[in-house]
Amino acid sequence: MTRESRRLALLSALLASVIVGCGTPRAAMTSDAAFHCTSNADCDDSAACTIDTCNASGMCNYMPVDALCPAGQNCQVGTGCTSAMFCNTAAMCDDAIACTIDSCDVGNVCGHMALDALCTTAGMNHCDAAMGCVPGSTTTCASAADCDDSVACTLDSCGADHACRHAVMDALCTGVDEHCDATLGCQVRHGCVTATDCVPFYNFCDGDPTCDPEFGCQSPPSARVCNDGNRCSTDSCDPAAGARGACAVVCDRAQTGCDSDPLCAVTGPSCTGNFAITPAPMNNCISDGMGGNQVHYDMSTATFDIIGGMLVVTPPDAHFGNLTDATAPVCPMFSARASVSGGTTETYTLAGMFTDDDHFTGTFTANLGGIGAIFGCTEGAMAVTGTRIP
Repeated sequence: MTRESRRLALLSALLASVIVGCGTPRAAMTSDAAFHCTSNADCDDSAACTIDTCNASGMCNYMPVDALCPAGQNCQVGTGCTSAMFCNTAAMCDDAIACTIDSCDVGNVCGHMALDALCTTAGMNHCDAAMGCVPGSTTTCASAADCDDSVACTLDSCGADHACRHAVMDALCTGVDEHCDATLGCQVRHGCVTATDCVPFYNFCDGDPTCDPEFGCQSPPSARVCNDGNRCSTDSCDPAAGARGACAVVCDRAQTGCDSDPLCAVTGPSCTGNFAITPAPMNNCISDGMGGNQVHYDMSTATFDIIGGMLVVTPPDAHFGNLTDATAPVCPMFSARASVSGGTTETYTLAGMFTDDDHFTGTFTANLGGIGAIFGCTEGAMAVTGTRIP
């Protein structure tokens, strides 16, 4: 059985047999007797938040670990981290983690698939769904093709321990006085007296180079590890920052008690203010028989405010009053709702996500209880954007 056919058998077994419940760790096992594993690698379900193991009976076990998912999400076997947060488009599911593929899945549930392949900085080769690219294990290869480092003069191979190896081959460099650098490829030798002489030839994120008096500058033995010691931050190295790269630090809101940390206090949108909404949701229909209309609203602008820990969205004119969150808002996401009872129950919802402090994208939904079409009222869902009014 090939690796691909094993993988298809595994996914079929997961869809047929796994029932994910609530609570802490939930174990699941394939029931496909035709599929047998010989190592943990045979059981990979591509879900970064599951612990995949091959038991003594040759069957795959999958344990979802919610702690490996961003705050507010849970881990599902065969799927990965999912969120009950409202969404209509993938853009509304942006978790600000560059190495995850964000999607709006069936049921308007956000999905976030961690992909190690999106981690391109040396030494930061594993994608953590909550932290982004972090140092990870190198024991992830199945063949030499998995170990391609894009350096033409290294011989890439996958060992019996599933670890990638990259042998430097000077013979593959044909230029005058060239040697193979494990990071930069074929290079003219740079003479040096001390390691300081070699710094200009390497990116900061590569690590600290060394100097060999005979052979010149040598590649850094290990990649730079950025760690500021603050548990409220996620640290990484950005090779494009500054002249030679620099450590990057962002607030890790998944950690409890960090809202008051100075790093977290100055980042992210405020989710408050006055915004112009485009296109403007408006309605004016169903005569009340007295020269007015029973259904009328103007959402061309809206004021967002946090009152008593709740998000309140105030339109300039609406017979339903203000829209409010049913629970405390989780900025930058929001979902505010209002309802009006009468002959039928009308519901109005504005939900979406702030992309920065001055803009949001979302959906406005007007449900008039099924009578809207009879009286020529506009109802249903429409995509909208918001722009802060100075």
